[in-house]
Amino acid sequence: MNYKNSGVDTKLSDLLVEDILGFSSEIGKFAANFFIDKNNNFISSCDGVGTKTILASEVKKICNHPLNGLGKDCVAMVFNDILCENGRPLFFMDYFSTSKLNRTDYLQVLSGMRDACKELGIQVIGGETAEMPGMFKDDSYFDVCGFGLGVKKDYDYIPQIQYGDVVIGLKSSGLHSNGFSLIRKLFESNPDYGLDYYVENHWFLIEDLLRPTKLYHESIEKIRDKGIWIKGMAHITGGGLKNVDRILPKNKSLFLYPEFEVPPIGKEFPWFQLTYEWIQSRSRLSLQEMRNIFNCGIGFVVVVSPVDMGLPLNSNEYTIIGEIQ
Repeated sequence: MNYKNSGVDTKLSDLLVEDILGFSSEIGKFAANFFIDKNNNFISSCDGVGTKTILASEVKKICNHPLNGLGKDCVAMVFNDILCENGRPLFFMDYFSTSKLNRTDYLQVLSGMRDACKELGIQVIGGETAEMPGMFKDDSYFDVCGFGLGVKKDYDYIPQIQYGDVVIGLKSSGLHSNGFSLIRKLFESNPDYGLDYYVENHWFLIEDLLRPTKLYHESIEKIRDKGIWIKGMAHITGGGLKNVDRILPKNKSLFLYPEFEVPPIGKEFPWFQLTYEWIQSRSRLSLQEMRNIFNCGIGFVVVVSPVDMGLPLNSNEYTIIGEIQ
């Protein structure tokens, strides 16, 4: 089974992005810059949780598992993108749409957003709640997205990405918010071992799939506090490590070290290996196909000079995945 069979046409999505590139010079970046004057340069992003909301809703029907993690996912998807443009978070606004509003579901999702925003030191200042009868096939389903604004943090010197620069992968907390159309198809493809079976017998897998997206602001600050110049940052979402290409000059590319393991395996990161193997064995995707859909254990990437690699970093949080060619 591939991504297109599950209902997602990534090639068409890429073509549509190309169709609208002329709308603005900011389209195609992780987040958009809006320059007012030398003291006011804002960074904005809009993103959603996708069909992970469907899986979470179905799990809740079976075992009443709360939906707070979806709110955290939404905030992280928005502000990890803003971080790529050196944006410091200012505020967040939500969008929640459903055919029939469920108070418990709504408050759980918003509570998760509030907790994630609290971690960033900001607030949910408003948004839109849309009740649209007939829009969704089941009244228990809903869509969640959000809008964030940040202010650009200017650094006196940001070196250009050069050949030989080191690419550091910051570890993910799970699948984050991508690839869930395929995940749901895997549950549906074998009724005898569907979602109910795994909720009742292998809860660890469900817990791994629903684990919220990690926020990377604190990790990036730790790297900068050690005196390391960050040349570029990429949020690893749909498309996997191909997202790194978005921050590279046209004549440069990412070379992955052959010894780099997908996912990164070790005593501090054991859970994802089981989840990864489950996905690959049931979908029969190749290694490259897995890398093109899922983050495969790497949720964020930074590019630094090899000179800076002499400074200590916490290996529980990162792994060296390659270099710039």
